[in-house]
Amino acid sequence: MKRIFLVGSPRSGTTLLQSMIGCSPDIVTFKESHLFSRSFSVRHTALPAHRSPLGEVTRFFEENEIGINCLPPDLSASERLSREAVAAYFLEALDNAGSSSGKCAWLEKTPRHLLYTDLIEKAAGREGKDVHFIHLIRDGVSVAASMSNASQLWQKKHDAEAALKRWQKEIAITRSKCGNQNHTVAVYEDLLHEPTTTMTKLAKRLGLRLSREDLARRNEVLESIVRADESWKLDTAGQHVKPLDRTSKHISDEQREQLQSVIDYTDYHYLLEVAHSAMDEVMA
Repeated sequence: MKRIFLVGSPRSGTTLLQSMIGCSPDIVTFKESHLFSRSFSVRHTALPAHRSPLGEVTRFFEENEIGINCLPPDLSASERLSREAVAAYFLEALDNAGSSSGKCAWLEKTPRHLLYTDLIEKAAGREGKDVHFIHLIRDGVSVAASMSNASQLWQKKHDAEAALKRWQKEIAITRSKCGNQNHTVAVYEDLLHEPTTTMTKLAKRLGLRLSREDLARRNEVLESIVRADESWKLDTAGQHVKPLDRTSKHISDEQREQLQSVIDYTDYHYLLEVAHSAMDEVMA
């Protein structure tokens, strides 16, 4: 079973990329699970999971209409005190969900799981499993503008400056993973301007089948991964992917100039080079 996590800053286009990879006949993908982000504290790494692992997996199975007969056995009380044991339990649940579909690979997309890559890798290693991460990156000013607008509906709101700071921290995490064979960087803007070529390269790197004809199923996949309360994610629906740069609608020209004056593109530009170089090597 091939295990793939799609991560990145919120509002980086992860749903768009998920709807494209999900067109592969080899893969099954799901609604955002939040299994790790809902269960573990990022700051307090010594604390065990603060939610029932079985409860979280049951919720995930129900949201994705997966039979409860695929649920892994519940953990013991002592196992629930171990973050790695709980993380391994989530991987087992995702494996079961993937196997139930008859596919040879699964893709889980929760952007915030970027913060849990170390934990996921430790849990996978302990079980002798391979796991792959796709990091999707997007221009920081566009992300900050979109995030500040979308966060008005979140529990924690971000103004554009705070959103940019978050992007800077998260793009640095992605850079720290460069050089690891199980981490791949993809670029949002490439999906817009050369979707078929970009996806052909990415699928080949991942060892997945994906043809132009497969990509014609994108609307079907998109509808299957979007919950009823996430209808705005259907904005990219359509036969052709169209750029939806709404930066000027989300922030003023003055705010945009302010963000441009303080943004540090060092990590982002480095990652662009890494992403493009890796994809060119795939096709060589």
